[in-house]
Amino acid sequence: MILDFIGNYMNNFMIPIALSGDRSYNKDSMRRYVREGVRVIPGSSTIHFDEISRKRIYASIDAARTNDLKLLRESYLSLKYKLGRIPTVSEFREYGSIDITKIFEKCGSYYNFLKKYEKDYQVQLTDEQEKRAAIEKLALRYAPQDSEDNRQRAIEQDWKPLCMLEMTVEHLSGKEAIELIREEASREE
Repeated sequence: MILDFIGNYMNNFMIPIALSGDRSYNKDSMRRYVREGVRVIPGSSTIHFDEISRKRIYASIDAARTNDLKLLRESYLSLKYKLGRIPTVSEFREYGSIDITKIFEKCGSYYNFLKKYEKDYQVQLTDEQEKRAAIEKLALRYAPQDSEDNRQRAIEQDWKPLCMLEMTVEHLSGKEAIELIREEASREE
């Protein structure tokens, strides 16, 4: 069987996506598929793009807006509905969805994307004072043998790239819950 793709040349970038099933919208993956289609297609099928078609597909890939917000949101919603919840960053790759770096490139972070477009997303980044108090408590808990000066130096060294999330625990079970209750009881005494 021979398939001849005729149509809107601006959407030729969709040909490698349709044939490979790769929904990452990663331009390098699309180019590789056009270049090595025979080697990456499963089974006994073969694909051959003549030189003119190959050039048109490459030009279309170069011009394609693969980090278009509409495409990002549609891909996100499709994965969310598939999972029945907000997907994690790793699940985009695991389930063959759009390349998560597209969201980072467009929105700066997955957090920014979710804050803007996901009404069910409730995580809030803390302000600077809360962040400082929390990291100091963590440093004291996990490095109690260090001097105050060493802990402060370590905090200052990694302060700029530090991102802290506040999470509300809705349910605890097992050993962690028992440990937490004992710790609370000893503080009250």
